[in-house]
Amino acid sequence: MAMPVAREVVTDPQDPRVRGYVGLTDAQLRAGIERDDPVFVVEGHTALGRAVRSRYRLRSVLCLPGRLDAVSAALAGTDACDVPVYVAERPVLAATAGFDVHRGVLALAERGSPRRADDVVAAARTLVIVEGLSDQENLGVIARSARALGVDGLLLDPTSAD
Repeated sequence: MAMPVAREVVTDPQDPRVRGYVGLTDAQLRAGIERDDPVFVVEGHTALGRAVRSRYRLRSVLCLPGRLDAVSAALAGTDACDVPVYVAERPVLAATAGFDVHRGVLALAERGSPRRADDVVAAARTLVIVEGLSDQENLGVIARSARALGVDGLLLDPTSAD
């Protein structure tokens, strides 16, 4: 199986190459990072597979050594096949992200332009609207539950986590 072209080992959580992955549980820190560089973080192999097929451009991947083959397979033959793939041992990955990344795979994707609310509403038969929800884990539960129940639109106000 072919490895991504740009595979690099990371041994320091303060390595500037992985700045976008720092402090994922620190909302205030993330707001500053994402204000300066509008990205979002994808977690897990399944989410990575969806991200490479989405409209969002991947910027990089950070993974455990044991996940490298799966990451390579997910990126192979896609527009993301040449993104940098950073490999870190579990303690370095945990120190970077601020928690133990059980799934062993993180990726950064560029936000791009947000969709207009009118377009989201027009395209959805069933819609969930979220206002003022700041907890990313709760929002994740809502998004996954909505998807499981066949909801085809999720509209967030600017004060919500995303």
